[in-house]
Amino acid sequence: IRALAQSHQMAEMIGINVAAFVAMNYLFPSYRDQIMSRFQLNCSAPKSYEFITYAFLHADFWHLLGNMVFLYIFGNSLNDKLGHLEYLLFYLAGAIVSGAAYCLFTWHPMVGASGAIAAVTTGFLVLFPLSRVLVLYVLFFIGTFETSSLVLIGIKMILWDNIIFPSFGNAG
Repeated sequence: IRALAQSHQMAEMIGINVAAFVAMNYLFPSYRDQIMSRFQLNCSAPKSYEFITYAFLHADFWHLLGNMVFLYIFGNSLNDKLGHLEYLLFYLAGAIVSGAAYCLFTWHPMVGASGAIAAVTTGFLVLFPLSRVLVLYVLFFIGTFETSSLVLIGIKMILWDNIIFPSFGNAG
């Protein structure tokens, strides 16, 4: 029952992100630019609510998928260890702090849960430093391999978020 409750909370966190993406891109696509403009983190003149709302908007499907996969993989264990309310507050604090730090160095607007996900994965590494993750891959065939959570998180946070995804030209 406890595992089901944890998965339920993780499903809610992921559900909010997915619902915002679906609403913005499929239910109300003509309002997408207005929604982005109003709720993204506008570092040139930030409003207090934007330090949370930006973390529930994503530039595109791949941006959303990458963040939600890491939230699901690493968030469940952290949620179990911290408790539901503490985990939610930790996630939101990660979004707020990372958004504030971002705004110290640029005036460009930002969207995405990557800062909150960075907080979650860092919390995971602090509490579970020796854990290993089984990775499923699909290339010309399907396979799995096991790696350190540190390696997987490092690849996502350094390589994917800062090198590969921005090279697509549509990073938020």
